[in-house]
Amino acid sequence: MKCFFKWVLSIFSFTGKPLQLRDLPLLLAKVLVWGILTGPIFAFVFVLAEDPRHVLNFLSSPRELATTGVVGAVWALSFYIFLGFGNAYLKRWIDGYPRAISFTISLAFNVVGASMAVLVAGTVSAVVTTQTFNIPSEYYWRLAVINAALAVLLAVIIKAFIALRIQVERTQTELRKQELATARAQSLALQAQINPHFFFNTLNTISALIDDDPAAARRNIGRLADLFRYTLGCTMGTSDAASTAVDLDQELDFVRDYLAIEQERFRRRLHLEFPEQSNPGVKVPGLILQPLVENAIKHGIAPRIDGGTVSIRVEPAGPNVRVTVRNTSDGDPLPADPALFRPGHALDNVRARLRMFTGRPDPLTATTGTGYTEFGFEISSGARATGGAIG
Repeated sequence: MKCFFKWVLSIFSFTGKPLQLRDLPLLLAKVLVWGILTGPIFAFVFVLAEDPRHVLNFLSSPRELATTGVVGAVWALSFYIFLGFGNAYLKRWIDGYPRAISFTISLAFNVVGASMAVLVAGTVSAVVTTQTFNIPSEYYWRLAVINAALAVLLAVIIKAFIALRIQVERTQTELRKQELATARAQSLALQAQINPHFFFNTLNTISALIDDDPAAARRNIGRLADLFRYTLGCTMGTSDAASTAVDLDQELDFVRDYLAIEQERFRRRLHLEFPEQSNPGVKVPGLILQPLVENAIKHGIAPRIDGGTVSIRVEPAGPNVRVTVRNTSDGDPLPADPALFRPGHALDNVRARLRMFTGRPDPLTATTGTGYTEFGFEISSGARATGGAIG
């Protein structure tokens, strides 16, 4: 018996999932049983409230109990069809609208639905039980016409809101596509500014080695070919992701090759530190580290007679990883932002690309300390990187 009542009461368990047609017969059967069981109960309450003297006659009459069971089934089916099913589908249509709009539509729908359920249930009950429906005929038809008109008006309003929402979603999708295309074009343009400058400096380095160390110059020409291959891979990708993002480990390998060329020029004056661990799953904009290490060498190592160290670190930072490029320096304060990030220069280029890639307004930080200058940024990562460095 407990399982039976649990089965019947499951009609009030709303999962929020759309109703499947294959579930409809079983669901209506549960509603029918619910109406048959509760019809006599509600009738008993009405009889008790109207005239308690008729309670015994009502309870002792199988015909009255059967009739009220049929009437209960009719009313349960009417309300469940108009309000239960109706609200289940309406919720899917108005979900996502502002709360005031969805509440107004839902309230109007339920008022019309309840009125229609009363009309249908009363009419069917009068026919099935051969009892007179207690609403006078002229008012009944007026109410029916008003309800029908309200239902049509409500349907038109709901349809208009749905059409408007579909149009808004399409417009938003098109705008997102345009924004992505614009961001990709801007990223490629900024990246293209890096390439000529980078290769010009690298060729100058090789040119300086030709007379002093021809063998080193030949080695570095081979490295330069590898650098060409990587930069072409960054800019000639077939997808948006390929053209704007690369694995951090690939970017670090590229910087190793670039710094190997620089080390041929600076010899013992340049010391390097790289992350010890791999960083799977971490994506960065292509060619984002090279301008930072070039800046570290140009402003940190080159002016010093005894040189210094360029250290690249990748360390956990909550759900992100923090990538830093640090160089030996005198620890002098850095210029103000307008002078440090001059339009068209490498640092401003890096900051602009990181801003588009991360969505943060100030993604690139610059700090100085005792004997060092450091530039760094944070990148979201599905796999947390492990920091560390080797000399």
